[in-house]
This record gives sequence, structure tokens and C-alpha cells, in this order.
Amino acid sequence: MNKSKLLLGFSIVLTGTLITVSTFNASSYKSLASSITEDGKNRTFTLNTPLNIEDGVGTASYGNLSVYAPNCESIENGVAHLNNGKLIIYCPSAGVDNKGNTIGFTGSTIGAISFIYNNNNVNTTIRVGWGRLTSGGTIEGAGTGSYCGSDTAKSYENQTISTNSSDNNYLINQSSFKSNYSCITLVTSGSAAFDLISLTISFTCK
Repeated sequence: MNKSKLLLGFSIVLTGTLITVSTFNASSYKSLASSITEDGKNRTFTLNTPLNIEDGVGTASYGNLSVYAPNCESIENGVAHLNNGKLIIYCPSAGVDNKGNTIGFTGSTIGAISFIYNNNNVNTTIRVGWGRLTSGGTIEGAGTGSYCGSDTAKSYENQTISTNSSDNNYLINQSSFKSNYSCITLVTSGSAAFDLISLTISFTCK
């Protein structure tokens, strides 16, 4: 897992077992827009534009993926300030399971995840992993065994965490967790707040 205080983003595409990583600097970041790109069965989801926020709830939809953040505020040059450190990516067109939980990446393999954040000079443990969105709008995580992430350095600067399938602690037991927790969620220890500047997920469909 790599952490950097540079404003870097990643465009990550899987081709078989090859992972290609391209970086872009702050000036090019401003010209990008949230979207899903396709290359055969490979997909790259990029979230780097503001959520639509109404009554403190942030949402967005891009293709067959949607974003939900239950307690957030708008920020300049980023996605949102997550007041309780939670956000989830799910697939609304895939329906729900027999308990009413949304379905997400059940038929896909996550290859790499990176995100740019700002913890506003507060010690924060940010994790990304498997989760689900209940019928009541609650984000539930599969537990620490399904997460990758780490403690972050206190800073007023934007920082980056990136991880991929070559990391030993990366999204452990994908196949077993996906059966009940098929969405990707960001969570923080103790529901600590932070600014999400951008998020990129690469995955391969069946």
C-alpha cells in the first residue's frame, strides 16, 4: 500500500494479470469528470466531481453504478466532506437480495482501488472494503477482515492511498464476502470525518 502527500490520481486498468497505472497531476485532475470507462470486460469507475446533496444526503449515478453518502457536506474541488466517514458504491439496476440489501459487485473482481482524501489535520483510520446498503439506507461493513486501509498522517494537505490485488491485505476473501456484502464502501474508525477528493475503482466483469 502506498501513501503520498502529492495530489495524484490513478487510472488503473486490468488486462489479464497485467496492471497498468497512469498518474495525473493537479492541473489535469480539474479537467476530468466522474464516469465509467470500459475496455472489454474491464471497467474503471472514477468519482471526482461533487455529489448531489439534499438535506445532508449525497447521491450520484454514473452508468450502472450509484453513490450514496448518508451524512455529508459539499466541498470545493472534491466529492464531499463525509461527516461520519461513510460512502458506498452499489449497482441499483442489479436489484436487492432476499433481505432487501442492494447488490453491487457480486459478479465482478475488484483489481485496484485508490482515493485522494484530506483528514483536515486529524488522525483518521480510513478503510475501503466490502459492505452493503440496507433497505433502510444504512451502510453496513463486512468487518475489518474485508477491509484494506491504514492510519493516515495528520495533515491539511491532500493525501493518496492506493492498493491493488498484489498487496497482502487487499480486500481479503473477495469471493466469500461478496455473497452477502457485494458493494464497495469507505469507512473510518470511530466514524471520523474527512474530505473525499476522488475515488477510483478498477474491476473486471464476469
